[in-house]
Amino acid sequence: MGQVAGAESLEFRDVHALDADYAFLMTTGLSESSRIYRTTDAGLSWTEVYRVSEAAGFFDCMSFWDGQTGIVFSDAPDSDFMLMKTVDGGDTWSRVDPDALEDAHANEGAFASSGTCLVTGADGRAWFGTGASGIDTRVYRTTDYGQSWAATRSPIPSTSGTSGIFTLSFLNATDGMALGGEYTRPDSTYGHTALTFDGGATWEMGGDTGLGGSVFGSAFVPGAPTPTALAVAPTGSSWTTDGGRTWSMLDAENYWAVGASPDGAAWAVGPGGRVAMLQVSESGP
Repeated sequence: MGQVAGAESLEFRDVHALDADYAFLMTTGLSESSRIYRTTDAGLSWTEVYRVSEAAGFFDCMSFWDGQTGIVFSDAPDSDFMLMKTVDGGDTWSRVDPDALEDAHANEGAFASSGTCLVTGADGRAWFGTGASGIDTRVYRTTDYGQSWAATRSPIPSTSGTSGIFTLSFLNATDGMALGGEYTRPDSTYGHTALTFDGGATWEMGGDTGLGGSVFGSAFVPGAPTPTALAVAPTGSSWTTDGGRTWSMLDAENYWAVGASPDGAAWAVGPGGRVAMLQVSESGP
C-alpha cells in the first residue's frame, strides 16, 4: 500500500473499493481537512480529487453506485445539507441542489464514525441518517441518484449533539436498519435500532442491541439464510438473524466499523489496529 502524499495529519474515515485496483478514500475534518483521494493501481499511489472549500464543511461518509457515480455527505455549512456528487469517476464533483432536500435543523448533521451514515443501493437508491440536533433524527432517501430526496423522522432520539443515527445498512431495496444512540453514555442502550420494510418511507423501533452508548457501524451479511446483520460499537459487537428484531452479544471489544462479504465472512476494525474476522453460517457465528 502506498502513502497518501500530504495526508499524514488527516483522519481517514471511509473507503470504497470498486475493484481490485480502483478505490476512493475519504478524510474528515473541518473545511480543507475533508478530502477525497482516488487510486487506480491498487493503492500504490493516490491522487487527491476533491477538497472542501466551505469554512463549515465536514465530510461524514461516502458511497458509490458504480465506478463513475458516487456521492459524499457533509454536515450542513448553513441551513442546507451539503452533498457532493461525481458522475465521471471522481474527476469532477458538483453539489446536489440544496432545494432538493428539506432544510437542516440547527446543528443537525451526521457522524463520521464508520463511514456508513450514507449508503447507496441498486437503481439509484441511497439513504443518509442524521442526528446531533437535539430535536429528532431523520432518514433521507433518493431513488434517482440524488436528484430528489424525501425525509422521514426516525424513532431513534436525538437529545444532544452527540446522539442520533450513526449507521445505516440495507439488505435490499425495502428492508433496512438505522442504528445509533448516545455516544457519551456508554451505560445507555435505549433507542439504538430503527427498522424499515418499505425502503425508508417509514421506520419503527427494532430490538435492543445490548451495546452501550452508540452503535458506530453495521452491515447485513449477503446470502445468509435469514436476514443476518452485525452491529459494532466502542462497547462491543452484536448480531441479529431476524433483521434487527432481536440481538445477541458477541463480545465487548472496541470496534468502529464492520463489513461482510457474500461468503459469510465479516471483518470488524477498531482503535489501536484491532482487526477481527467472524465467519457467519447457518449454525451461528
